[in-house]
Amino acid sequence: MTPVSFAEGPAYTDSGEPRHGGRRVTEQSETDGQREWLVQADHQASRDFDRAVMTLAAGALGVSIAFVHDVAPHPIHKGWLGFAWGLFSLSLVVTLTSFLTSQHSLRREMKMLSGELELAEKPGGWIGSLTILLNWASAVALVTGVGGLVVFALYNLGRR
Repeated sequence: MTPVSFAEGPAYTDSGEPRHGGRRVTEQSETDGQREWLVQADHQASRDFDRAVMTLAAGALGVSIAFVHDVAPHPIHKGWLGFAWGLFSLSLVVTLTSFLTSQHSLRREMKMLSGELELAEKPGGWIGSLTILLNWASAVALVTGVGGLVVFALYNLGRR
């Protein structure tokens, strides 16, 4: 089945009949196409989120090391720096862990669909819920780490 791109125009003609690429379709196939598009969009957004968190956390570690080396070679309140570095590292580890839990959840769902496992009431099961929790935890660790780095920088700007 080809996914529906909403950029192709309206799903219905002016007379209210379903349309897809110039041919008539049933409402069910239109809904299936829209669902497929939404699934792909969700997958892309999830991948973009993971990449952004990893890039920002790794970048913040690098920037903070350069800051200490070039701007504040004799810093005060180093605890804030350690706090920030710890949270950036935690964010990276948690994001990597969420990759593994997500992969496990997807494989479990594939086994359910193929009949190798009994269908669960909740898609993804508890491991899917854990993946969501890990994604939130990585974002919170990143944002809190940035806050700690900002506090450290404010204490040390202009000190040489």
